[in-house]
Amino acid sequence: MRITAANNPFRVSRTEDLLFFRPDWSGFTWEQLEERWQETGHRAAIIGPHGVGKTTLLESWQKRLEGKGEQVLRIFLNRQERTFTNEVLEKIERATVLLVDGAEQLTWRRRRQLVKFAEGKAWLETRHHQAGFPVIADLQPNRALLDRCLLALGEEVPKELLNDWWESHHGNLREVLLCCYDWKAQRVG
Repeated sequence: MRITAANNPFRVSRTEDLLFFRPDWSGFTWEQLEERWQETGHRAAIIGPHGVGKTTLLESWQKRLEGKGEQVLRIFLNRQERTFTNEVLEKIERATVLLVDGAEQLTWRRRRQLVKFAEGKAWLETRHHQAGFPVIADLQPNRALLDRCLLALGEEVPKELLNDWWESHHGNLREVLLCCYDWKAQRVG
């Protein structure tokens, strides 16, 4: 069978479905995370380098919060999208929880503006380094986590390749999974 984008086991849609955040894989429980967040007055950060699962954690947390009836507003920032629109400020009023993914992209002025608009709201952000809010989870590259991801996907990749990719991408799980996708795409049944 020829491997296509639609049947590649490492396609994004499949990995997102199967690799939702599992706190126990990172050494804690949802209860611990939620307790830490409560202890900070519901204003905290999740930190770690690129590709360790911060966004995946935030997306899973969003689903949990929405399942509890919270009105969640998620702002996604990256190198291409470094700020938010005024429409976002209007939506904050209806939200009970603000999730800011990639908070380090904001200038201090825009961050201050956002914090002011979100006063009284619960806040959870992802960033690469500690700054501002207390840290409730510090995610770090973890090779065992990569192995668990592959097991959950039901896929085997030669260890030598995984070791090379892990090293060359400095433990960035997302990049290693993209390498797996490319490797699988080059294979024929």
